[in-house]
Amino acid sequence: MTGGVLKMFGDAALEHQRKYGTTNKQFAMIAYKNHKHSVNNPYAQIQKEFPLDLIENMKPIYGPINAIQVQN
Repeated sequence: MTGGVLKMFGDAALEHQRKYGTTNKQFAMIAYKNHKHSVNNPYAQIQKEFPLDLIENMKPIYGPINAIQVQN
């Protein structure tokens, strides 16, 4: 992702947190669910399941957005 896209989605996530009180753990749980389903999606960019604790402990890139380094 480019920096502009990361900033756009990061700002949206931060706004959602301010408006609704969404926690970083809740965002991590969404990412966990999405990765779990990506295993069965041939069109997914990353078809790999990641444990929730790994997702939660990744270094943030912008706001609550973080990235997992995937080894092929």
